[in-house]
Amino acid sequence: MGKGEEQKYPWAFELQSRLGGASTELESTFALNLLARDPKQRQRGLGRRTLETWISEVGRFGCWLQTDDIDSPARRLYEELGFTELGHGPEAPSGHPGLVMFRSPR
Repeated sequence: MGKGEEQKYPWAFELQSRLGGASTELESTFALNLLARDPKQRQRGLGRRTLETWISEVGRFGCWLQTDDIDSPARRLYEELGFTELGHGPEAPSGHPGLVMFRSPR
């Protein structure tokens, strides 16, 4: 989460407010805004390969995403790929605060 244009959006202010001091971890990193796949393509590894490719390109800067705060295959994948819980951000589509997961620069 940089200091540029994105800071002008209410969502960015809410993210920073909810994360507090932990929000500094997001500075100069990349955010994954949406990763989705066709439900008919489950269990083929497409999501994993897509995420691994993205991480291979941006991982040296650090990266983060927001997901539902539930035990799910997606969340387990993020954890397997080195993402850790940073805190809760703005509401997810479920209506509950989303879980922000961060992967340190490598």
